[in-house]
Amino acid sequence: MYLSRAISAFVANGARGVAIVDVGEPEKPRLVGRASLPPPRLPKLKPRPLKSLWLKVQGKYIVADDGKPYVLMGVAWLTGDQGMKGNSVMMRQMGTLEHYARHFRNLGMNAVRLAVAGYPSSDEDLLENYIGGGVGGGMVPAVMRFPDPAEYVDKVVAPEIERAKRAGVYVVLDLHAFGDYKWLWGWGMGFWRAVSQRFRDEPYVAIYQLTNEPGFLPEVVRRAAKEGRIDPGAYGGRIRELHASTLRRWYQDLISMFRGMGDRHPVLVHDYGVYWYVTERMWSPIEFRPDPLNQVIWGMHPVFREWKLREPGQEYVRNLMDKWDVPIFFDEYGTVPGSGPHVAIPETLWFSFQHWLINEPRKIGWLFWMCNAPDDVLQAEWWAPVAKALSAENPPPPPVPAPPFPKGIVVTAREAKGGTLITVRDENGRVVPARVIPANEPAGSYYTFPLPKVLPAGHYRVKLRVYSDGSLSPPQALHWIDAQGKIHPPDEEFDKWAGQDYFFTDAFVIPAFMQGGGWHDWETEFFAYTEIAALAIKKHKRIQWYLPTGDAPSPTRPIAEIAIAPVR
Repeated sequence: MYLSRAISAFVANGARGVAIVDVGEPEKPRLVGRASLPPPRLPKLKPRPLKSLWLKVQGKYIVADDGKPYVLMGVAWLTGDQGMKGNSVMMRQMGTLEHYARHFRNLGMNAVRLAVAGYPSSDEDLLENYIGGGVGGGMVPAVMRFPDPAEYVDKVVAPEIERAKRAGVYVVLDLHAFGDYKWLWGWGMGFWRAVSQRFRDEPYVAIYQLTNEPGFLPEVVRRAAKEGRIDPGAYGGRIRELHASTLRRWYQDLISMFRGMGDRHPVLVHDYGVYWYVTERMWSPIEFRPDPLNQVIWGMHPVFREWKLREPGQEYVRNLMDKWDVPIFFDEYGTVPGSGPHVAIPETLWFSFQHWLINEPRKIGWLFWMCNAPDDVLQAEWWAPVAKALSAENPPPPPVPAPPFPKGIVVTAREAKGGTLITVRDENGRVVPARVIPANEPAGSYYTFPLPKVLPAGHYRVKLRVYSDGSLSPPQALHWIDAQGKIHPPDEEFDKWAGQDYFFTDAFVIPAFMQGGGWHDWETEFFAYTEIAALAIKKHKRIQWYLPTGDAPSPTRPIAEIAIAPVR
């Protein structure tokens, strides 16, 4: 909203109030202050009345079934096997993909970029980077955990797509990986074949993003770099350009496979440098026509320093779209400048980039990178108003209910022992009893949900009913207590930085649900290596990848009940 001709205010998501930005000089926006307001009442979304949910490419636009441009805007979500730690960050702040997508849908988004599979480059890299605790921090990537890509699609990808559908958003399915020739025409092609077999008739999967930031670094180059004989960065562009024709061939083989299977999904392709202005150099040899159906979208990743007002990047994009009559899509753009909140001035970044796109008649959509910096969840004040102004209406949620929780044991807050019993009203105004650990209780305090019978060691599913108003709260985790009164897992597992530790504790860290939103159902699974006499909720001093600390002057998130059932 505009306070005067020189002042623009960006409406916040309730966490920080309103940021007031002076845009008297559009190229030099300046944060002049903040106003504290109560959380906004967001208007109910008005779904676009579409006969079909299918999106398609029509010239330089992505359009809906009514032939009008449909602007996709969304946020990325990484699967738990990425080996990039990103999913731990997001789960611990936001919950599952369904919780995450619902929140951003309420802020005006209509899509989620589901990034899957990781970065296998060669057998040597897999062993050194992932098993050795390098890039992957000790996690094993999908290509090793699931040698059969069809099994990966069935066990990992399909459940995530169902969560996105329940939240009522489109999915841009992103094979967030790139490998050597063996991987490309092996696991990579097998993955997309399995995806097409399962989802070719699924309109909620709006776009297939065939790979992410592709770049070949042959083994001889990697070896020379490891030995210190060359700087791979100095030769990266030239090496990638040498392999551009092979990359085009892989894209074309995939597209031919899809069309032969009767799959009409639009596909998104990347150049060998998605931020180097090389799109025309790579695609003009085939006149930007790799698909007989002309259902191809060209993806770019804008770099902050290159995308200010009236800089060459904007003209480059416009000229490409007009000359070749093709759509350009910004499929990755950081939710904060660079890799974190302290890299650049947010108001400069957001106003410069968003001012362009709001006034761009070519209707270019974009997808933010994941909320992986601690400040990301709160940065919505910069982009939520733009999302509402620019994105097309959300597709209506389909009638896909969540899978039922299996019959098991339910223990309510009234039956719990310890902590403090409080009441919280639900969305219908009903009073709900819940337990918390008060602010003045030290880290290490916990309360228990005694079970009516001792359960044997084994694999269990657990569901918690958790309340959040979006305020800061101390970290809390789920534990179990054995028949001798010992608590598991041990506390030291929850304060690690790298390695596999976060991978093991993800199942026990209760999300902060920084987005607020009232009551949330959160499910998890874990293997109990002893019998279970009770479940416990413990306040922690610090949990890695969890935004607030145990010093937060507030009680833990209220929990109304816990259900537990064996996994059969």
